[in-house]
Amino acid sequence: MGDTVADTLARALAWAGLSPCFGYHGHHVEPLPQALVRAGWQVVIAASETGAGYISLGSAIVARRPALAFCAGSPVLAR
Repeated sequence: MGDTVADTLARALAWAGLSPCFGYHGHHVEPLPQALVRAGWQVVIAASETGAGYISLGSAIVARRPALAFCAGSPVLAR
């Protein structure tokens, strides 16, 4: 079995230097957090989609670099 789209995306995001990742589980994106963990990412699960977005935004502001958030709808890149 080959790589999934989620595996390829996780490697590409890691190559871009994005870490950690904040998210909210949903059946639409379930393969993504698993692929991120396999790629060596630190994945933090929030209590809500809004929480994942705010945590990601706060991380981006403090670290002064992009942070990734995912939710059941689609991945989001906070700057």
